[in-house]
Amino acid sequence: MFGERLVQRGRGGLLLMSSLTAFWGSPLVATYGATKAFNLSLGEALWYELGPRGVDVLVCCAGATRTPGFERSSGPDGPRAMTPDAVVAEALQALGGPPSAVPGGLNKLAAFVLGRLFPRRRAVALMGSQTARLHARD
Repeated sequence: MFGERLVQRGRGGLLLMSSLTAFWGSPLVATYGATKAFNLSLGEALWYELGPRGVDVLVCCAGATRTPGFERSSGPDGPRAMTPDAVVAEALQALGGPPSAVPGGLNKLAAFVLGRLFPRRRAVALMGSQTARLHARD
């Protein structure tokens, strides 16, 4: 619906939020990870379909972000996280480029290591162990 309106105008941008969990299985948060994988796939397809019609599409694959939900689940000693403002600023800057972006230097490094250097099963196991550590704090 929004895409149709932007196509009719001949310009605009769509920003879909995803997560690093979109790139590999996410034990203990499987449904969350699956929805983020869906967003990534949908956004990449829309980028291809709508780009020639004047609509920029970007999927922002954010890592840990200091939201109220993140702070509740990770506590004060949780992993380092980006501020929402920093995630938004990087996403808006990337709009109009490739179909997806990972904001933050540490997040880019994590995506590279887990996605390119580790075997997939090791990346999934690492994500599972890290998520289990967060849940143990609850």
